[in-house]
Amino acid sequence: MKTYKELMKYVEKYLPSYNGGKPNVLGWPIQCPNDKEFISNHYLPNLWGKLLYVGCLGRGMDEENMKKTNANMETVDIAVGKNPTHLCDFTYEFKSEYKYDHISLHGLWYGDRIGWDGKEQEQPKTKYEYSKIIIDSISKAHSILKVGGTLQIGPNTNMVIPIYDYLLESGLYNILWRRNREQGRMANCIFWGQKKSSEEFNFEVIDLWKK
Repeated sequence: MKTYKELMKYVEKYLPSYNGGKPNVLGWPIQCPNDKEFISNHYLPNLWGKLLYVGCLGRGMDEENMKKTNANMETVDIAVGKNPTHLCDFTYEFKSEYKYDHISLHGLWYGDRIGWDGKEQEQPKTKYEYSKIIIDSISKAHSILKVGGTLQIGPNTNMVIPIYDYLLESGLYNILWRRNREQGRMANCIFWGQKKSSEEFNFEVIDLWKK
């Protein structure tokens, strides 16, 4: 397992800070990676142990990503054609006999719909219902993640920002890297943190679309 200090040493060297860019060793600002570059080139190569990757990419991209990590990677998706390790709804059907060292909730929530493959009949009917699915998903991930392991969420809609804030302000996680939509080249909202507490995730179920 890598310590928080070891992970942060990498982040500070190769990724721009949350509040803006910073110079690299040549004195030029570090360019912000897009979400796929972050996952493939920075996130996956720094993992170890057991990784649960929720939301298959398909088109051979998962196989390529598996080559970029030392972690034992399991995938979860509801799409049969993506051939996931676990074919089920992660939030309400997935069960595990053990806890994971890393969990990635990758690209699950768009601004207007859940990223399911055209299964419109399964889409939530209200923004409150949609919000509950998002909150329950993050709660589920937190409950099966080891202390010292890392949680990666996104790319997603910026509506999840209050949950990112809660994960840090509650003391459940230390931030590793975070980026909101429209920062640098980032077209989506990403969170990567290291779990530091086994306390329960107690974010109140609210309509995230209401200010």
